[in-house]
Amino acid sequence: MEPNLYAGDIIVGVRTNSFELGQVCSFYFNNKLVLKRVIGTAGDWINIDDDGRVYVNNILMEEPYVQEYAKGICDIEFPYQIPDGKVFVLGDNRAESIDSRSTAVGCVPVDEIVGKIIWRVWPLEKAGSLRGI
Repeated sequence: MEPNLYAGDIIVGVRTNSFELGQVCSFYFNNKLVLKRVIGTAGDWINIDDDGRVYVNNILMEEPYVQEYAKGICDIEFPYQIPDGKVFVLGDNRAESIDSRSTAVGCVPVDEIVGKIIWRVWPLEKAGSLRGI
């Protein structure tokens, strides 16, 4: 999730199965807890253009947390409809992130999400709500 969250940051999460677009969530992948951003939920249509811009239900998503757009590691066909009970997630470092654009991760079942990330505790100079990042 660099450049918004780094290894060593201490964060607080809340268990939920209700997500807003753009929220950071956590889930296990290959026995590691990973953080990704919720881009869409069940029934939504996702499209990513060649420049890496994301469209949800044909509406360009505003993503102030992304510093550099990239299509990244992608082996699925767009437009893509999110199956029932799942969410589509992307990392903020789009060129390097392995996320729902790859069949290795795919869409994440809602019941496998540990929770949404709401607060950064450490480092102190960056402590606060993660709602805007």
